[in-house]
Amino acid sequence: MISAAMQWSLALGGCTATPISQLEAQHLVTLIPQAVIAAGLGGKVEAKQYDPSDGKDMFFYFMLLSSVSPPNTPLDNGMLGYYAVNKLSGQVIEAVVGAETMRGQELERFQAKVRAKHCIGQTLVSKSEKLAP
Repeated sequence: MISAAMQWSLALGGCTATPISQLEAQHLVTLIPQAVIAAGLGGKVEAKQYDPSDGKDMFFYFMLLSSVSPPNTPLDNGMLGYYAVNKLSGQVIEAVVGAETMRGQELERFQAKVRAKHCIGQTLVSKSEKLAP
């Protein structure tokens, strides 16, 4: 496995990859499909950072809340789930059940912008996919 320091110093086409910020990670979480649906239903979506006892330094962790529960959530309490964002790749991963990598048009569009800003290439994203939160 490649260490975080080695990945961050990986030069890609003349620029050096840098980790994403906590604010960028927080915005990424609010763009997962469940959050987009909740916002479309008029809900206020909020990602609150938390620090799990077994958390890894390579991830930011968030619980995602909404004032409206979309139909695709199991509970009708505004909790959309717990998510981890990889600091090296911007991948958003469901952090409690199944460790599913989140996908969605708006999420992927913003991930592309963040990755370009931080010189994060596809090679680094692919290597980071193997890391679980």
